[in-house]
Amino acid sequence: MLVFASNLEAVQGKRKASKFKPKKIATMLTDQEIKDALAEGADIALVKVEKVEVQAPGTRGQRTRYYLKIDRNITGQLNGTVDAARYGAAALQNGQYAVVALLKSSRFGLELLSFAVVPEDKKDDAVKAHIERIEKLKSTK
Repeated sequence: MLVFASNLEAVQGKRKASKFKPKKIATMLTDQEIKDALAEGADIALVKVEKVEVQAPGTRGQRTRYYLKIDRNITGQLNGTVDAARYGAAALQNGQYAVVALLKSSRFGLELLSFAVVPEDKKDDAVKAHIERIEKLKSTK
């Protein structure tokens, strides 16, 4: 049994267990990912992954193309369904929601720079948190 030090005495019966439970929040892009995306002129949006295609699997040039339905723009003017790609194995799955940074690229059309998976029930919280974080990062320049 895994026991955290803060609850060791409670497990041993010396005191009551702590009622503290970590608050679950929507996953976010890191500050550095947001700064990089803004500096490069990337669009940040909440998307739903509609389709994932792996191209050239098992090779050094393996890349994954994602078909993403724009749910809400956080920065930028994307709309409808877009396709974006990145090198490497698939990291997102069909049906997932994610906050993504997308950059117009001569290589891919749109390049998926970074992403943070968001539970469906936390979409509104994720968008609000990203907007607030972006405003704070812009004001601290």
